[in-house]
Amino acid sequence: MKSPLVLGSGGEDLVALYQAELAAAGMGTGAETLTPARAFFTLVGQPEDWAALTLDEQRSMPLPTRRFITWMMATQRLTATAAYLMTARPHLAKIARRADPGFAYRFDTTAAALGFSAKDVQAQWCALTKVAALHGVAANELTRSDIRAGRETLVSAYAAIRPAGHGNKALSRALFGAEATMFHSGALDDAPGKAVKGRRRAKGNSAPMRPRMAATIENYIAQVHTTHRPSTVTHIASELREFGSFMGQSTPEVASISEIRRCHIEAYKLWLAERPARTQGNRLQ
Repeated sequence: MKSPLVLGSGGEDLVALYQAELAAAGMGTGAETLTPARAFFTLVGQPEDWAALTLDEQRSMPLPTRRFITWMMATQRLTATAAYLMTARPHLAKIARRADPGFAYRFDTTAAALGFSAKDVQAQWCALTKVAALHGVAANELTRSDIRAGRETLVSAYAAIRPAGHGNKALSRALFGAEATMFHSGALDDAPGKAVKGRRRAKGNSAPMRPRMAATIENYIAQVHTTHRPSTVTHIASELREFGSFMGQSTPEVASISEIRRCHIEAYKLWLAERPARTQGNRLQ
C-alpha cells in the first residue's frame, strides 16, 4: 500500500476545506477524491504557481485534480487564467452556487423577473463565474469595470486560441445580460449600457426613463449590437428609447419593463398615431 502524501500545513488546510465542503454537499470524500487533490501540491506547487504553467500543462492535469483546481478557482483560492477558462471549461457555476447560495438565488430570481429564459440565466451565471475566477473575487463582489475588463480579456484569449470560433458572441451576450441582472439585484450601483453611434432623442418626448426600465432597454440594445448591423441597432435603439421616454412621461409609476401591460402599449400606439413623423412633419398613418 502506498503511503499517503504528506503536505505542508497550507496544503492540508486547503484539502480539509475541500473535504468539508464536499461533505456538506453530500458528495464523496474518499481517497479517490482527496488523493488527487493532494497531488496538486506535488504537480504544481502552491496555488499562486498555477499561472506560471503553460496552457498545455494546465490542461494535462488529471481530471480528478482539475476538479480540486476548479474548486479553488470558484472559492477565490486560486486565480484562473483566461486561456484555461475559455478552453478547459471548468465547471465553476455549480461550485459558486454552493459557495454563495443566497446570492445565486437572488441572481436567478432577478434574471427571471427581467424576462430572461432559464437557458439565458444559466449562461449569464456561467459567464459571470468565469469573470469572477479571472479576477479572484466572489461573483457578488464584481464591479461593472471588472465585468467589462474580464469580458475583453476572455474574448481576446478565445480569439487567439480559436480564431474561427463563435463562442465570443455568446459570452458577450451573456455578460451584457449579467450586467443588467447584477444591477437589478442590487449588486451593481450603476446601470449597464453601451454607447451606440447615431443615438437620437425622440422629438417632442424627451422625458427621462425610469432607471430600471432604462437599464433593461440599454442592456437589450447592447445585446443586439453584437449580432446586428450598426444601422439596424441605431433604429432599434431610437425606437426603444422613444418608448421608454413615453412611459417616463405618461406613466412614471411604471418602474420596469416587467410592469408594462397591454393598456400601456395601446396608449403608446395612440400617441404614435398622433405625434408628427420624424422626417415628414406629418402624422403617422
